[in-house]
Amino acid sequence: MKSVPLYVLTVSLLLAGSLALAEGKISAIEVRKAGPGPFNEAFVRAHIEFEEGEKFERYALSRDVKALMKTGRFSDVKIYAEEDGDDVKVIYEVVNRRVLSRAVEVRGQERFSDYHISALLNLEPGDYIDEAVVGRSALKVVQEYRRKNYPDARAEWKFVDETDQEGYAYLVFTVEEGKKAKVAGVAVSGNSAFSDYELGRLMKRPAWWNPFWWTRKRKLDGDEILTGRFAIREKYRDAGYLDAEVGDVLYSRNEEGNIILNFEVREGLQFRIRKVLISGVEGFPQSAIRERLSLKPGDIASSTAIRADVNAVRDFYGMRGYLDTVVRPVREPYGDEGELDLIIKVDEGKLCYVRRIDIEGNVRTRDKVLRRELPLDPGDVFNEVKVRAGEQRIKNLGYFSSVRSFPAATALEDQRDLIIEVEEQRTGQFMMGAGFSSIDRATVFMEISQGNFDLLNWPSFTGGGQKLKLSAQLGATRRDFLLSFTEPWFMDRKLRFGFDLYDRLVKYDDYHSRRSGGSVRLGKSLGGRGRIDAMYGIEKLAISDVADTNEYFTETGQSYFFEEEEDNVSSSLRLTYTHDTRNNPFIPGSGTRFRAYGGITGGPIGFDTDHYETGLSFVKYVPAVKDHVLSLKASYDVVEEFGDTLEVPLDDRLFAGGGRTLRGFRYRDVGPKVTREVEGAGGGTTIFHKPIGGSSRFLASAEYSIPLVTPVRFALFYDTGNVWSESYELDLKDLASSFGGGFRFDVPGFPIRIDFADVIEKDDDLTRTEAWVLWIGYDF
Repeated sequence: MKSVPLYVLTVSLLLAGSLALAEGKISAIEVRKAGPGPFNEAFVRAHIEFEEGEKFERYALSRDVKALMKTGRFSDVKIYAEEDGDDVKVIYEVVNRRVLSRAVEVRGQERFSDYHISALLNLEPGDYIDEAVVGRSALKVVQEYRRKNYPDARAEWKFVDETDQEGYAYLVFTVEEGKKAKVAGVAVSGNSAFSDYELGRLMKRPAWWNPFWWTRKRKLDGDEILTGRFAIREKYRDAGYLDAEVGDVLYSRNEEGNIILNFEVREGLQFRIRKVLISGVEGFPQSAIRERLSLKPGDIASSTAIRADVNAVRDFYGMRGYLDTVVRPVREPYGDEGELDLIIKVDEGKLCYVRRIDIEGNVRTRDKVLRRELPLDPGDVFNEVKVRAGEQRIKNLGYFSSVRSFPAATALEDQRDLIIEVEEQRTGQFMMGAGFSSIDRATVFMEISQGNFDLLNWPSFTGGGQKLKLSAQLGATRRDFLLSFTEPWFMDRKLRFGFDLYDRLVKYDDYHSRRSGGSVRLGKSLGGRGRIDAMYGIEKLAISDVADTNEYFTETGQSYFFEEEEDNVSSSLRLTYTHDTRNNPFIPGSGTRFRAYGGITGGPIGFDTDHYETGLSFVKYVPAVKDHVLSLKASYDVVEEFGDTLEVPLDDRLFAGGGRTLRGFRYRDVGPKVTREVEGAGGGTTIFHKPIGGSSRFLASAEYSIPLVTPVRFALFYDTGNVWSESYELDLKDLASSFGGGFRFDVPGFPIRIDFADVIEKDDDLTRTEAWVLWIGYDF
């Protein structure tokens, strides 16, 4: 009689599809105990599907193993079969876990209490335990010690069987804490191509000058060490040292007892490309493939460049519908001088077309919201590059926590179904809070938004891909109410349509300005990174609570009264072109943004005031060393009256000064002013002034930001600019300027900036300064 460990063979059967074993009836089922824990044969039989006399079916064995292991009572389950003539005897051998009889007995700890250790172990009387179960719990304890700077912490344990209860045991858990220490530095040996400093910085240990780490311990993180080893190796391989290896980290201690991480590097030769060869290409000219390659003879054999060339060849086939194309780089060293031949081996796939597109996992979101983001349709060539682009577009919607696409085989060899699997996430937000800025002072705000709104889907109003926002802000100097709606695919076309209704009250020092109205927006992408937007708006502007009724004089000697500013209703049309290549719209690290606009108020579209405005702005983000970013910005704006309007209304003029224009200067205080002279009681004259804005404005700034610790950055900046009375005026010799530094707290949805600025040059002697700037919001 032959006994076969059937569960192992069953797995092989499922993979290979063959097993030489009779498939007769089950003559008998036997259950055996192999572990130290309590044994209950009835419990085992209750969780298996087989019964005596039934037909023996091999595929059911794996289900029995899974069902028994899922109970948590067993360390292992094995199934054997014995041939019994034409029938089969099935034997279940279970390794029982012990049952924990009492609370864990903890020994050796000083840093943490018994309660803390027990909570980390999370083992209670009645739990089923074995070495694996306790080992997983012990790892949590060790990780907690290392998080608190005990790098040598260890844990041991033993089971003590109860003499009066078979299968029951208590656990003695012993901690060896070791000496408390922090990571003081990184040392590298065996390196000559790169300095210790260059390689040590790849560990991303905090710099000594970083004030956010002065009061914090530098912890020993296993993931950090693993990541550092990988980063060092990749730096070498990216520089052509393709055989470079980094050994296991060794630990040593300095005189203070703190840890030094020691990495041993084996550099090997630096390789250069002798030849680039292509093999396996049959369906296309080799010249077409070679055009995609960046590596040339004499180039350093960078691992990154090799991967890029492999991906370029793969994309060449993928964008033409050749699925399952395999591209492999083969390196053949030539001689002993570090030269190699790079062979790009291609195993061409088959040309396939899209038969059907199936979307799965979208419970709330309509299918069309996803389909319209895909740049291919059924019947098209199965372009893998377009599929990836569509997958990224769907991810960018922000409606899904995960997006995955893959081809599925069909009955036709040259057709595939495209499957899009998504997992939905919450798209609505409700926020309330309070804030303070140097301009708006104390404020409270509330916002309700839905990023996947559907105006016609009652009662949930979700799933249509529209965007709705209701917000209110109340403060000492501001009161804002806004309702905003956007349909990104107006009439099922790639047109962004929206409208806004608003009521905004701003309390300036000299008067209050209230704007109430609405606007309609329509925008279209021009392909690439460009887009054009048109907006028509109508609003009422009311000037009230004029604080100063005295007569002032402009710089040309003309009389001016603030109370002469009149209320008006305006109608405006604006056209804006934007080209944006930034890698992130909120916290950019690279790219540019160019914006040009022109608008008209009144004139042929009527109402009380006639003026036009135009301008352009440019910002460039330059990545520097170690995730530092240099941003360079410049803008020029013009506003001018025409027709029956003698002067641009006060609240429509251009101003500068404050956190969003020129830091270091009082809000709106840079530029044209009106003045009045008051004689003092004891003689002498005091000059009072008020800003009245202008018709031309130039602004520029340079800012260098340094990441300190997530989500905090430090920045150094230089601002310059001015406002002039006449339109199209620009005098680069007449600019106000300032410099300073500050912190950026990049809290999602509530970013904060705190800056201190020192004035270098004023536009005139009357301009007031304000060193500290605090404001909330992203720098769009």
